Amino acid sequence: MQPKAMQSLRFALQPAVVDISVKWNVPKGVSVTPLSPPIRVVFQGQRAILYAQLTGESSGDTEGSVTVKYSLAKQPVENQLSFILKPAEDTGMAIHKLGAQTLICSMEMEEREGDRGKEGGVKEKVVELSVQSGVSSAFTAFIAVHKGDGEALQGQLLRRQVPTPNFDSPAPTSKPVRDLLLQLISLQKASGSWVLEAALSEVLAKTEEEVSKPKPAQVDQEVWATVLALVWLYGFKMEAQEDWQFVAMKAVSWIQAQKVASVSECVQAGKTLLGCQVQKTPWDSERFTLPVLSLSPTRLLLYLGSKTCVTLPAPSPLLQANWWS
Repeated sequence: MQPKAMQSLRFALQPAVVDISVKWNVPKGVSVTPLSPPIRVVFQGQRAILYAQLTGESSGDTEGSVTVKYSLAKQPVENQLSFILKPAEDTGMAIHKLGAQTLICSMEMEEREGDRGKEGGVKEKVVELSVQSGVSSAFTAFIAVHKGDGEALQGQLLRRQVPTPNFDSPAPTSKPVRDLLLQLISLQKASGSWVLEAALSEVLAKTEEEVSKPKPAQVDQEVWATVLALVWLYGFKMEAQEDWQFVAMKAVSWIQAQKVASVSECVQAGKTLLGCQVQKTPWDSERFTLPVLSLSPTRLLLYLGSKTCVTLPAPSPLLQANWWS
């Protein structure tokens, strides 16, 4: 499977941020208009940005606050942020344009869904906002104009030929090389284990005798083969971890079910045999730890004005599968 698909699957199996609500507390005379559509759920690895427009004036209080409530792993979480209504300096129109772009995208979606009966017309509102903010939309575009009178340039469009490289020449033929990672994954049994066989030795770049000899005496051959496969993955294929993470999870579960008493010895012997340097995490001298499911702190980003940018973290525990020797 493609790495992006595997990543999405991994995120879908982990707790998500749900039941999200945003409450604004602003001084009298100031109103809040949300520009972003409501956020229903945020999965791990996603970023949620909320835009809102503050209008009106307050003669007294110059501070406001926003409260974000949500649930993560069935635990309620609440974060409150205070902000100043009058920024100390002008930071330009970048945030304003991003907010306008968000609102334009929302209105364009309404137009596509056929909600054309609204007062004023969605298309007319999109065009008006696009012209005011300088953000292009499905109904507007940038055109070239004269610097003097501001009139649009008139004339015939010219077609220009751009030379391209020639890709018609045949590529040199070479013997196809089978991907070792795919070969190792294809050797895994439905239970999650590997068998000590010639095909596995080929992936490990060893002979069958070299693979069998260092096996601890009290360890089953299938357990030894599975540990070697995991050591090889973590030692040589960490850059493709998204491709084989679920493969490792299944292997870890299988070994745990075997109640092996000498996993650390197997791991050390496997590292010596394969000649790979594995960091102390996830392995150390006392236990062999594989990250099964991990949920990094989910973050909700709130842009409240031309200057304010705040990150609200939602910490969560790291779930791991541990093998004690």
